[in-house]
Amino acid sequence: MKIYQWLNNSYSAINGIAIVEVEPNETPPCEDFLKIVDGDNVGHFGYSICLLSLDKPPKIKIVKGIRDVESDFGFPNASTIIKHKRYYKVFVHRD
Repeated sequence: MKIYQWLNNSYSAINGIAIVEVEPNETPPCEDFLKIVDGDNVGHFGYSICLLSLDKPPKIKIVKGIRDVESDFGFPNASTIIKHKRYYKVFVHRD
């Protein structure tokens, strides 16, 4: 698992938003997503994780100067997606 691309300033004090690439047959717990985007020193926070695409990186779009991503729709069942490289959008919001 690694950061594929940051969607905001990686040094932001308010939030961290990144696309995380997960290798086939890798099954990281949600807490690992949090650590890779924000480290292990966050005190009070919220986060969300969203599957964007399989096998190839999602398309990044810029709307009014803000970077965002286009997500695929209609994934196969959960037991087979693990065999694919996966891309997730991870959002960490710090209070």
